[in-house]
Amino acid sequence: MVEPIVLLSREERIKRLKKARYNLFFLDSPDVAIDFLTDSGTGAMSENQWAGLMQGDESYAGSTSFTRLKKAVQKILGFPFVIPVHQGRGAESVFNKVLLKKGDVIAGNTPFDTTRAHIENRGAKIIDVTRREAFSEKSRFGFKGNVDAKRLERALSQNKGKILENAVFVELKRRNKEAYYYSNKNECDFIIKGGTRITEAIQVCYVLDDASREREINGLLEAMDKFKLKEGIILTREQTEEITRDGKKIQIMPVFRWLVE
Repeated sequence: MVEPIVLLSREERIKRLKKARYNLFFLDSPDVAIDFLTDSGTGAMSENQWAGLMQGDESYAGSTSFTRLKKAVQKILGFPFVIPVHQGRGAESVFNKVLLKKGDVIAGNTPFDTTRAHIENRGAKIIDVTRREAFSEKSRFGFKGNVDAKRLERALSQNKGKILENAVFVELKRRNKEAYYYSNKNECDFIIKGGTRITEAIQVCYVLDDASREREINGLLEAMDKFKLKEGIILTREQTEEITRDGKKIQIMPVFRWLVE
């Protein structure tokens, strides 16, 4: 399919934008040369895209089209598992069920309505930390999509444990570690894969107290049993301790010590 593209002059584009009151949903599609409003897009597909559509393998299982997609994703992104979804909303539904649990706090700028719904459906809370200028029609602020750093800080301070988990995750990625989340009867925040086997188990807890101690230890022990590990780590804000249970050693240490190792 070939679709004609109209290239409006700068003056014409400004005129159409003013007429639409700078709301992109009020623009007419023929006036848009390249559509960045949505990943769905309104532009014409290329000949290669059409060819791929016509030659697609629609087999119920073992589709060669899926095999090509999986290999491409694995090559480019390096992830071992690939789950195709029909669009972003479907992807949100999948990864929110994996990543979020009741009580989690998520911060974002102007979250989409379905994004908010998927998060709240998991019992988590989303906080909009967009700059206040975004909600003022009279404001001439340069970019209203900016995150308000102070609002973000207040939002994250509600869940210090999650901040600590995020810091550990970022450091694991910086060290090029292949990290996964473990969940069965209990949970372990990070299991680290080295080669073909799990080599480390790490639990993160801001403060180990009477309410959290057994939960965190049991989750770590279950992961250690599952992957035949003799040692595990619990990272905290500032606590230090060493525990031995069932012949397994658990090192409790402040996260700053682990960060500088």
